[in-house]
Amino acid sequence: MVSKSILDKKLFLLDAFALIYRAYYAFIRTPRYNSKGLNTSAILGFTNTLLEVIEREKPTHIAVVFDPEGKTFRHEMYKQYKAQRPPMPEDIKKAIPYIKELLKGMQIPAISVDGFEADDVIGTLAKKAEKEGYTVYMMTPDKDYAQLVSENIFMYKPKRSGKDVEIMGIKEVLESFGIVNISQVIDILGLMGDSADNVPGCPGIGPKTATKLIAKYGNIQALYDNVNDLKGKQKESVVNNRELVELSRELVVIDTQVPNDFNIDTFRKNDYKKDILDPLFSELEFFMIAQRLFGEIAEKVELNDLNSVDNSIFKIDSKDLRDNLRADLCIQDDFAFYTHFSGEDVNTSIPLSISFCLKNNKCFHVILPQNKDEREKVVAEFKYVFEDENIGKISFDIKREYLWLKWYGIDLKGNNFDIMIAHYLLHPEAKHDISSVAENYWNYSMRGNKEEKPAQLALFEEEGDGESDLMEKYSEYALVCYNLKPELSKRLIETGTDKVFLDIEMPLIGVLAEVEFNGVSISVESLRDYSLELKERIGDIEKQIWELAGEKFNVASPKQLGDILFDKLNLDPKAKRTKTGQYSTSEQILAKLKSKNEIIEHILNFRSLSKLLNTYASTLHTYINPKTGRIHTCFNQAETSTGRLSSVNPNLQNIPVRTQEGKNIRKAFIASDDQHVFL
Repeated sequence: MVSKSILDKKLFLLDAFALIYRAYYAFIRTPRYNSKGLNTSAILGFTNTLLEVIEREKPTHIAVVFDPEGKTFRHEMYKQYKAQRPPMPEDIKKAIPYIKELLKGMQIPAISVDGFEADDVIGTLAKKAEKEGYTVYMMTPDKDYAQLVSENIFMYKPKRSGKDVEIMGIKEVLESFGIVNISQVIDILGLMGDSADNVPGCPGIGPKTATKLIAKYGNIQALYDNVNDLKGKQKESVVNNRELVELSRELVVIDTQVPNDFNIDTFRKNDYKKDILDPLFSELEFFMIAQRLFGEIAEKVELNDLNSVDNSIFKIDSKDLRDNLRADLCIQDDFAFYTHFSGEDVNTSIPLSISFCLKNNKCFHVILPQNKDEREKVVAEFKYVFEDENIGKISFDIKREYLWLKWYGIDLKGNNFDIMIAHYLLHPEAKHDISSVAENYWNYSMRGNKEEKPAQLALFEEEGDGESDLMEKYSEYALVCYNLKPELSKRLIETGTDKVFLDIEMPLIGVLAEVEFNGVSISVESLRDYSLELKERIGDIEKQIWELAGEKFNVASPKQLGDILFDKLNLDPKAKRTKTGQYSTSEQILAKLKSKNEIIEHILNFRSLSKLLNTYASTLHTYINPKTGRIHTCFNQAETSTGRLSSVNPNLQNIPVRTQEGKNIRKAFIASDDQHVFL
């Protein structure tokens, strides 16, 4: 917590875009979407950051400062300032109006000044507020703000990478930069430059060297007064780039004299305006945040009765215990379950355990024997329960449960509920793994990601090992599935997607499971013969390419191919290189060069046939299940935002159909016997 020395005058100034970008990229691997397809990552991250600082630090005054549209005075000083920055991502552009509406509803000023960046406005307000008796906290991850720190002005760096909030006063800044005076921060920043803002600095001088030189000489002027102390390339660079260094120092100075008529007293923290925030949170589907502020989602799942592992998880490893559990399961309206396998493919993997969760939040972890015959007997004990149509089953990706149970002679029946499919219908653009769903609806990080885990789920707070660890992990899966169902059911009804879920998607699961279980037969001999033919044709094309290129090279190597096409044959004098320094030889690039040289047509044919060989002709047989002699692909029901299925392990949906080569691959798929035909 920050100091409470001036309780009635604690001002927080937030650097809007620094925090918005940070929030957006924090979710870049698991972006958040609402049911309408809006990427809410930046809004969600910024909102959580804002609420956390308000609840944790209780500022008396607060404002959020935005960069203005258009150029600032620094662009007039240096035309290349920020020139290399990529345009703002579309998803962030769309997020800004929502964030400003959020601030309006929270009665927090959103301010900017034309011609001046947010750090200049924050610097000006911080110095002004300090004179008026405020303690000021500049909330930003940007190191440039360190130059503004004083007795009553602090940097407040938000949480990152598991580290807690970092508050930097004079002492912390001096220690961090290894200097004796705050003003030296500017000299270090000017000397090292800033690639993000395109501030040049001195070429060859990085942060460590810049800090070392300023610590030794005091400032940039003193460095040049003693430049003869330097040696070699370092001296040469410092001497030859003096104008750049001095310009860079000017560019990094934060202007604390921005013209303004802001009255800091108007930044006083006020109550939230429910009439603005309610519809906003509803549109964004920030239900947990709405509950956090207004406490009005009564139906929201509460997990307060999970207090300890001993009381809530039961290890089931004997017939007597299984009999008792089975008796409990038989009288349930529904239960959640999740199976742990030895591998990813349920068609070839071994089920190791089944975790169940019942309505009282008690979890039961059934250990399955390693011996095949004993395991089959134990699984068979639950056949009646799984096949009871009057008991609803809840799980995540329930198709995999359908499949493995079918291998054990059990047909999964009942009014079942798939958490993954429900989330897919509600948020088609989002990520649908169980951890993302739990985080999306509860802001809850599941086991393995303990950061910011809510106290209600203390059950899973302690790391274990071995069997105990697995028991807790997979019991949590069942527990989360059971408690997510009411929330997701409610949302399906509210969004009008419940009929799609019940009448289309859930029945489809059983159909797909049946198709996958049955598998498809292929002619290994036919594929082997065609592989040999493809290899021969690829070899002939390769020789033609070498002849046209005038030398032998690895045609499959993009780097070697690029050197031949653009350095040796000079097919495109304006050819661009990728970030790795080699030429791009993508299909789009090659298609544009078709008329330049006949070598291009041969290269495209080489690639096409190589893909057929490597993806299908020479690899399909490796997917044959030894138990059935067939290929059992997996159809993903919740993969594409458009609603179409996708196929993996192997992908049987992308075999070319219009070319003769593709048709030759398709011919290898055959009927299972003479009593069937293949359409």
